[in-house]
Amino acid sequence: MEPPPSGDNGYRRRRATIRLIVAARAVEFASVVIMSEDDTDPAPTAVEDHGGRPPWLGPALIAIAALLIGLGGGLAIGSAKSGSDGEHPHGNATAIGFSQDMIVHHGQAVEMTQIVIKRGSDPAVRDLAVTMLTDQNREIGQMTGWLQAWGAPLTNPGAPMSWMGQMGHGSGDHCADGHVDEHCPAAKADGHGGHDGTGGHAGHGAPTAASPAADDGATMEGMATKAEMARLSSLNGPDADTYFLQLMLRHHQGGHHMMSMVIDPANGAPEYVRALAEQMDKAQTAEESTMKQMLAQRHAQPLG
Repeated sequence: MEPPPSGDNGYRRRRATIRLIVAARAVEFASVVIMSEDDTDPAPTAVEDHGGRPPWLGPALIAIAALLIGLGGGLAIGSAKSGSDGEHPHGNATAIGFSQDMIVHHGQAVEMTQIVIKRGSDPAVRDLAVTMLTDQNREIGQMTGWLQAWGAPLTNPGAPMSWMGQMGHGSGDHCADGHVDEHCPAAKADGHGGHDGTGGHAGHGAPTAASPAADDGATMEGMATKAEMARLSSLNGPDADTYFLQLMLRHHQGGHHMMSMVIDPANGAPEYVRALAEQMDKAQTAEESTMKQMLAQRHAQPLG
């Protein structure tokens, strides 16, 4: 077979896609191995001793996930750099800000999944966590690749979510105009709505260095504080599973506002960036439904 022309971007993108799919399947295979280890071990060890799983499986999943970041980034660079031909336009302020902040938001979610894979005990929760680990690492790779192709910094040089204010939404609070939907709940009768009990949405705008949101590590809506992450890391077995579901449900819900801003064509993000945001929105909405069911089975409530 003749080698492809050196300028065949389509061929290179197809090859990158194949490598990405192979890596994703490797993660799925590793998760199956984890389940089989749990099912076949006649005398499972304590959770502290890896819950009956070989100690190398956790690091292996993390290593494969890192591979997904690299492959996703390479594929994204190939797409974004073709902007000169008009097929994939370069990112605007919305696309850049979204990519920078969602990488951070996703990064904490990945950390949560790594903790529950190691410390949890429910195979169904672990399977869900592996799916999230796979998907969000791949998306981190895509957004990192776009930023590199656009020549933009990988981290937001301003306040978190400040780009949302530039889109005509004031402080960046997507719910500030008073509309109500599944992601913007109505204020309570005492006037205290949102997640922070103050009538606003904690982390939704741009927390300053002196604000509690910045001090405790929850720089964007839905993100866990440092204390919450430390607590998750201290739990084992069913307690770790339940607290993971509570934290991740809130974390997922907090990301929808950034996605909505990008999905809106009026904000000018390139079509391929809007497509990823729509994919995230649909996937996380479905996962939220699953997590609510799992919490109900455990007679546990979502975090306020």
